[in-house]
Amino acid sequence: MLILIDDIKLGSKEEFFAYVSTQIEGKEINSIDDLREYLLSTDRETELILSDIDEAEDQKFAEDLKLLLEGVSSTNSNIKFTLM
Repeated sequence: MLILIDDIKLGSKEEFFAYVSTQIEGKEINSIDDLREYLLSTDRETELILSDIDEAEDQKFAEDLKLLLEGVSSTNSNIKFTLM
């Protein structure tokens, strides 16, 4: 599975979580904790590409998301994270 995340999808937390929920079949993601839990437990190979976060409206959320994805990708070998 490939999930592309850019500054547009980071427009608001609600928009971001709605987008991620559509990408992850059968799983509703409503918070950063839900996303962390899913990514740490999944055995599905998933690549997440994060781009243009310096242009995101909510810089703190974008940075928190980047740190989460870096941490999860180092813990779960099924998760690949790329920052562009």
